Amino acid sequence: MLDELISLISPPQAPLYSQGDWQKVEKDLGVVLPADYKELISVYGAGTFNSGSDDAGLQIFSYLSPWGAKDQGAGMSELLKSMLTSFSGNDDYKPPASFYPDLPGLLHFGTYLERDELLWLVPASGAPHGIVWFALEEGFITLPGIGVTELLLSIIRGNSILHQRKVIQDSQPGAPYWFNPGS
Repeated sequence: MLDELISLISPPQAPLYSQGDWQKVEKDLGVVLPADYKELISVYGAGTFNSGSDDAGLQIFSYLSPWGAKDQGAGMSELLKSMLTSFSGNDDYKPPASFYPDLPGLLHFGTYLERDELLWLVPASGAPHGIVWFALEEGFITLPGIGVTELLLSIIRGNSILHQRKVIQDSQPGAPYWFNPGS
């Protein structure tokens, strides 16, 4: 799948935060990160997959960044928890698990259009079991059995479950995609 993504969107010449010690990162996090995520980061690094002239798209974070994997994961969890307090009492906004560093829990890895959040559903041990999309308009949507690269390709093709549920609405169908490193 990564080869297909590369054929559609050129990776940067010098990807940001694409190299490092994944074993150290995973030990620090206490989580085994998905292989497709690590492969994606090794080619593209941290940055945003954009469509058309939009500056906001699907931003993927790199746990190889210098901010420290555990601090980065826990910091995003705290931010999401505080954001969710305004939705208390609405079951659609009840997370399907606790937030990292609690395990099983939700570990943040990206953002869509600077408003929706992408998280992995991480078991107490082993690799994550799918993606959870937090849509500001809908709440939590579990996408079991799908990896980061597969999700990206389905969004680019316009046939993702998120398109079908009208969470993602293409304002520019067929617009070319491009990658903005480090954004």
